[in-house]
Amino acid sequence: MGANADNERDYMKRILAGLCAVLTFATTGLAERATAAPTVRQLPPATQDDGATDRIIVKLKAPYRSEAAQKMAREHTDRLSAVAATQLTAVRAMSDDAQVLALPQTLHGAALRGVIDRLRQDPSVEYAFADAREHLLALPNDPLFASQSYLQAPNGSTLVTSVNAPGAWDITRGNGNAVVAVVDGGVRFDHPDLAGRLLSGYDFIGADCTPGVAGCTVANQFSTANDGDGRDSDASDPGDWVSQSDIDTNSIFSGCTKEDSSWHGTHIAGIIAAASDNGIGVAGLNWFGAILPIRVSGKCGAYRSDVIDGMRWAAGITVPNAPVNARPARIINISLGSAGRCQESAYQQAVIDVLAKGAIIVAAAGNEDAAVLQPANCDGVISVGAVRGDGLRTIYSNSGANLTIMAPGGDFSSPTNDLLISTNNAGRTTPQPYSSTGFYDSLAGTSFSAPVVTGIVSLMLSANPNLSAQQVSDVLRQTARPFISLSGFPVCAVEGSNNPKNNTPCNCTTAACGAGYVDASAAVTRAFVLGGGVVTPPPPAPPPGGGGGGSSGGGGSLDGAAIVALLAIAFATRRVRSTQRAPREPRIQQ
Repeated sequence: MGANADNERDYMKRILAGLCAVLTFATTGLAERATAAPTVRQLPPATQDDGATDRIIVKLKAPYRSEAAQKMAREHTDRLSAVAATQLTAVRAMSDDAQVLALPQTLHGAALRGVIDRLRQDPSVEYAFADAREHLLALPNDPLFASQSYLQAPNGSTLVTSVNAPGAWDITRGNGNAVVAVVDGGVRFDHPDLAGRLLSGYDFIGADCTPGVAGCTVANQFSTANDGDGRDSDASDPGDWVSQSDIDTNSIFSGCTKEDSSWHGTHIAGIIAAASDNGIGVAGLNWFGAILPIRVSGKCGAYRSDVIDGMRWAAGITVPNAPVNARPARIINISLGSAGRCQESAYQQAVIDVLAKGAIIVAAAGNEDAAVLQPANCDGVISVGAVRGDGLRTIYSNSGANLTIMAPGGDFSSPTNDLLISTNNAGRTTPQPYSSTGFYDSLAGTSFSAPVVTGIVSLMLSANPNLSAQQVSDVLRQTARPFISLSGFPVCAVEGSNNPKNNTPCNCTTAACGAGYVDASAAVTRAFVLGGGVVTPPPPAPPPGGGGGGSSGGGGSLDGAAIVALLAIAFATRRVRSTQRAPREPRIQQ
């Protein structure tokens, strides 16, 4: 009985401490908050991948995979060149005993399909796919927790889709046993709110070309990587900005969009596992999570072959010329992609291989108001779309039968600020040094809906490490909150309206948006129970008049409903008192 009383008092102290932090932050002067409040960065518009590429992925059948063939000896590439009716140049070996081959020029449409079809007909070729360019998809005492509306308990009409992280934290605050791989653009290891959360990781961005071949020079061979070298153990993000000069003078950036550095992977890492209850910045979903940063994307995106190698390595699968991954991931977050059916690309086999290693893949659906992108549309992947705080699907989120679930993603069209604030960097091009409290930004996109689900999955595995990928997917679906319908808004088209200038959010259905709104508290509780855990019911509410009921003999206490109400009032006060630069044209990070 005494232990239960101590636990209850500890629980109430934690809740009230968090409440005090929220109220303190809500009443802080505007001048003081100006140093900590995030800026609203205007991100570049998403671009649809048109399938153009200057490289292909080819795997030879077993009888032809001799040592010479593995290295794609000149005579073998010459033979494949004759088959393809175009000159092919060996770039490198990749995972799954496949090879990356360079085309003499960028091809798309019928010309690219013709090369691939001719190679597939050759008896020595097991498969051939385009190596397309992918594009990026944005109650602790942490002072910015009050601004993390997506983590709060659902309440009223503006927090309909909030995931109720505090309810999940009553079961577990997480741990670092289930490593989370962020397959993205690398991270800023020096962000103070990510201290102790980042493993060393790996940089899988290789050379774009071979000097002397097709105009490639020493100066531009690592244009995408932007760090001066190829694959290595440094997964830090040097910045992924694209200047007008890049576009005008470097053929690798032909068709790219001028944009500032996004610090995309750093933002995602913070949503999943920013150091929580440390008195600075934001709270991560997993207070003690371990992030494995895997850098595959640089300036103007990523090659698919690098993404696939990064996925396989994350799961502990051997990749040529890369060291053994000493900390294989249980969860892999992918917030990038391109249009097309997964089953018609090299992604599906990679997903099969990763799932066979026991890893779970969570991927962003994409931001084109269209069909779900690959790899999110691959069989076995938990795909995530974006909803606004009021329950509507965002104006940009992709949708369709491949969607698993919806999570908060932020929307510049929303009547309230429901953008996702997380760890970031102030640099518009190269990284800027951090103060002791770090730098934070508010962004929107399915890129940031996916890590919300990833963070929840990491809490589920903290509560029950024996869950399989299928069980995790089933629990997320079974515990999802049902969609609501708001009058005056259309029903979402099943695979989006394909309108790049869409400015009307829509009402989700299970046909278009998956099982419902993700619920962290319900999912983690269900995972805990499946593992044999017993959920202790909350203490009874005091009798009318505030008397201290209950056998513990303690004085009057706040019941759960009162705590939630006070937190809601505190959050509303913070929202009304805060100031924020009005956003311009929405620029959603893909």
